[in-house]
Parts: sequence; C-alpha cells; structure tokens
Amino acid sequence: MRRKLTLLTFLIVALFAITYKNHFIENFINESKSIVTTAQVSSSIHINNKNEEYEVQDSRIILKKVYKNIRELKADADIIIEGRVINAKSEMYDENIPITYTEVEIYDVFKTGSNDVLKGSKVCIIDEGGIIPKEILIKEYKNKFPDKFFDPKEFKDVKSTNDGIPPMEMGEHFIVFAQRFQGKSSKDNCYIVLGSYQGKFKIEEDKVTHQVPMLLEEKFEDKVKTKEELINLINTIK
Repeated sequence: MRRKLTLLTFLIVALFAITYKNHFIENFINESKSIVTTAQVSSSIHINNKNEEYEVQDSRIILKKVYKNIRELKADADIIIEGRVINAKSEMYDENIPITYTEVEIYDVFKTGSNDVLKGSKVCIIDEGGIIPKEILIKEYKNKFPDKFFDPKEFKDVKSTNDGIPPMEMGEHFIVFAQRFQGKSSKDNCYIVLGSYQGKFKIEEDKVTHQVPMLLEEKFEDKVKTKEELINLINTIK
C-alpha cells in the first residue's frame, strides 16, 4: 500500500509541476514585472521519503538569465541586505505555485531605494518553492482518481525545491539580492529573491555559500568564501 500511494502521490505532484509551469509564466512572472529571471518547471520530479515530515519535490528549472558575477547581481537588485530569517511561511500562489514568505531581520543594508529597508528593521522577502500542504494533494488526488481508495493518513506535505535549492528557513543567515515584487500577494511591500535562487548567499559563522547548483557555482566568476570578501565586493563594485 505504501509503495502504491507514494507512486500516486508522485503523479499528483507531477501534475502540479506541469500546472506550475503553465501558470508560473502567465501569472507570477508577468504580474511581477521587476523579475528579470523566469523559471519554467519541467515534469522531471524527484521524491524521497527520508524526511518524516514531508516528501521532497525537486524541480528542474530553466533560467532566463544566468548571473555571472556580483556586479550583475548588484545592478539588477533593488535591495541588497544581510539578515536572519525570523519567520517563514509557505503559501500557494494562484492556488498551484508554492512560494515562501520570509520575514528577515536586517543586520546591514548595502543597497536600497526604500526608506523602509533600514538596518534594524524587518523586510518581507519571497522565495520560490515551499510546502505544498497534504490537504491540497488529497484534494487533487480525489479529483484525478475519484474511484480509487486511499488512506489520507498516508499523505505527507511536499516540500518543493528548485534545482536542489530550498527556500530560506527560520533562523538562517543570508546576504540577499532582491527585487520589489509587483504581483498580487497576500502581503504588502515584499521583495523577491533575484534570479530564482541566484541572489542568495548563506552565511554560517563567517563562511559564505552561494545558493546555486554546482554547475552554476563553477561558472560564477566571483569565488567568495567569506562574508568579508562578499561585502567588500558589493561595496567596491559600482
């Protein structure tokens, strides 16, 4: 029963991914005109059961723009901030696109065009991916397989990631390049991570990890290893 249900859950999530692809371009990207990177989700989905809380859906995406260095990221970003995630909540955008709203406490500001984005304040940043609640998957299952028996208790929430890069989580420390989000949103005055995930640099102690797949990391020209190196680059590049 477990193996059959996992396969059917896979099919439901795959259907979500195809819908995600169609609606993401039409709604999410078109409405948020400040976004210079678009993402197309393919039907290539990977699910594992190692985490007891949720399955993992890892979608392969196509980037409209691949950033080569810090200069390009800085040029397209409306804000560049350092901060820690103090709250994170996933929602379904337009019913079928998982996104994560994060509230980030700002430690430092390197670029801003807003009087609201200040050191010591908080900012809303939208990150692509997030949790698809099991209730939504159960509803889709019922719609797609109305005559099939299933046990709702066997369903798990699904965590959606893009190219293996998860959305930001509670307590994590980042330097983020972001653009103002102009689409419809349940929150006001939000920004979205630049380049799907390319505008995220995770900080652990003083070490920096660019939140991109290995192939993009190898091609990225600025090989920063510490927070100090990254900040120096941001501040010196015009």
